[in-house]
Amino acid sequence: ASTAPTDWKQYKWFQIKGEKGDTGTPATLVTKSVTYQVSDSGTIIPSGAWSTSIPFVAQGKYIWTKTELQFNSGDPIVSYSVSRMGMDGTGSVSSVAGVSPDSTGNVTLTASDVGALPVSGGDMTGTINMNGQPISGLNDPTEESQAARKGYVDAAKKEVKAYTDSKRKTWTATITTTWSGSGPYTQSVTVSGILASDMPHIMPVYSSDNATALSQKEAWACVSKAVTAANSITFTCFEDKPTTAISIQIEVNR
Repeated sequence: ASTAPTDWKQYKWFQIKGEKGDTGTPATLVTKSVTYQVSDSGTIIPSGAWSTSIPFVAQGKYIWTKTELQFNSGDPIVSYSVSRMGMDGTGSVSSVAGVSPDSTGNVTLTASDVGALPVSGGDMTGTINMNGQPISGLNDPTEESQAARKGYVDAAKKEVKAYTDSKRKTWTATITTTWSGSGPYTQSVTVSGILASDMPHIMPVYSSDNATALSQKEAWACVSKAVTAANSITFTCFEDKPTTAISIQIEVNR
């Protein structure tokens, strides 16, 4: 009939079994290739160029692995696997100290980014607690505000002392019990080389005998003032005059 019946009962059915065919050629793997590609997606197969070398994968990026098997017959069999490169720390790192990662996922920070001093230069804005640790390697200061090494300070002190010693002049003399006047009392003591412009430092030199030293101390307490002149010092007692001689040392810095 020109139109095929739709009722299967109208057909006659026959089972036909052909002869057994020859054994076919077994399937063998001809080639295998594994290539890689970096992508921003973990679900969409990348369309870029595949590489036989494992590429660098930045933080948060995906690496796709493509495996292609070619057998001796038929089309190639292609499979994919994908992995994600993790981020530093926990969660997603969008920035560190306000600095975003570069194209490789690294965050390059400078001293100022974290509030630290650079290796060279910089200004402190607060107190530094050295916690008992020394500071070394200082140069000799050239300005008043610069720090100085102990060796530099010690050398400067020695220079000052040497200079002071070279300028210091000393004499010894004795204030006798001979006083002029009836109150106030005066006495001039010869000190060769002293000048009227000098401002001497005068100290009593007490005896090693305690009783004598006490008498000298009481006598020295009676002396009210000393006035220098060329080659002499005039001592004045406003009230009582000493009855004990007093050994004195005179020192002048010029």
